[in-house]
Amino acid sequence: MQRKTMIILLLAMVVGGCFVCACQSQTKSQRTPEVEKAQPLPRVVSASGKVVPIRWAALSFPLGGEVEELAVEVNDEVEEGEVLARLKATKLEQAVTQAEAALATAQARLAQVKAGARPQELEAAEQEVAAAKANLSVAQAGLEAAQAARDQAQAALKGARMGRDAAQAALKSAQAEVASAQAGVAAAKAELTLLKAGASERERAIAKLEIDQARNNLWGAQAQRDSIGGAVDRGEMRKADLDAAEAAVGNAHVAMQIAELRYEELEAGPRKEEVDRAQAQVDAAQAALRRAEAQVEAAQAQLQGAEAQVAVAQAQLAAAEAQVATAKAQVKGAEAQVAQAQARRDLLKAGARAEDVALAEAQVKEAQAALEAARAALSDAQLVAPFAGTVARLEVREGEVVAPGQPILYLGDLSELQVETTDLSEVDIAGVKVGQPVDITFDALPERKLTGRVKRIEPMATPSKGGTNYTVIISFDELDPDLRWGMTAFVDILLGD
Repeated sequence: MQRKTMIILLLAMVVGGCFVCACQSQTKSQRTPEVEKAQPLPRVVSASGKVVPIRWAALSFPLGGEVEELAVEVNDEVEEGEVLARLKATKLEQAVTQAEAALATAQARLAQVKAGARPQELEAAEQEVAAAKANLSVAQAGLEAAQAARDQAQAALKGARMGRDAAQAALKSAQAEVASAQAGVAAAKAELTLLKAGASERERAIAKLEIDQARNNLWGAQAQRDSIGGAVDRGEMRKADLDAAEAAVGNAHVAMQIAELRYEELEAGPRKEEVDRAQAQVDAAQAALRRAEAQVEAAQAQLQGAEAQVAVAQAQLAAAEAQVATAKAQVKGAEAQVAQAQARRDLLKAGARAEDVALAEAQVKEAQAALEAARAALSDAQLVAPFAGTVARLEVREGEVVAPGQPILYLGDLSELQVETTDLSEVDIAGVKVGQPVDITFDALPERKLTGRVKRIEPMATPSKGGTNYTVIISFDELDPDLRWGMTAFVDILLGD
């Protein structure tokens, strides 16, 4: 775009100069009878482009795979038809071998059909039928054995699941016993702690009050006895009443002694045998807890073993199911073999028919087509030069896995280069014609200016962000040895009058 701006400014200066010259010419025409005419300047269209070979291609494999060999390097010159690279084609080679074998088989079958059946062939066909039936019997027996193994695996899985359920129940029971033992330990420890703590102040106060109460009761009983004793002396009461009063005094005295002993017991604290008994209860509860925890661990181990047995049984059942499926497939295959053997025997007995010959010939053609397809697929694993040229760039290395259509290398005929424009707008294309002269310069070769001609104009535009552009192909009048594929070129197309 900067080159276009400079060219427009130069054209403006040239037009201005022409206008001045025209004015001077008009002044001269007033002084002299001769009229001077200004020479027309050529119009120029400028654009950018790229140097490319007249013929080049990004070569790729039509199929994917691992690159086994790269037979060329960059700058190697190759001839048309030369192998450039190969994919690992073991399976394709095997397919060709199989197709060749299938073709040989089909040809032999055609020859056999045309020749007719011999007694030896009929006998061989009967033996083939017998062998196929024997294979079918073996396959059926294998299916029955596989089904029996599957039934056993199902029963084993059921038993393993029952064992797992029992282990889960035992674990729950053991966990419940642990919880109960933990509660017993807590209760025994609480009782031991309470026993070691001794009587509280409140209990001591109550015990003192009970002594005071017992003492007051004793004093009351003594007073009542004395009163009854005086009454007996006066003859007012009987001696029996005095005996009852004496008994009440004795009972009150005993009650006071009991209250005093209870207070002394509270003050003395727990006895050693009581503490030992409470500690023994704690130890017993802890032992029960350990036993319960051991039962939990044993139940967990048992559950893990049961779950492992379930997993093993499930795997065995899956394997047995797979064996049953395989055995069923083998039975079907054996049945198909029996049918095919019987059909071949019947055909041999019936003799060759026109339809049989036609079928055998069609099978030969089919096998030939399959062989050609296999060989074509194998040839697709080789990358061949479509024309003579130079390897410009390698896109992969040996051992890499490529996708279908992924570029492997770039090949170009560097014997002749040309320029393709990249930004020639639809406004400028109108005046461009094939054969017009072109001046060509390069950023990489700033001191050189080459010439060329418009060789071809692409009929279809190329949309871009900057607008609609057309591609013009420009050929060089003479090649410069320093030109390289991909160099940026600036072209000035001389449009003429």
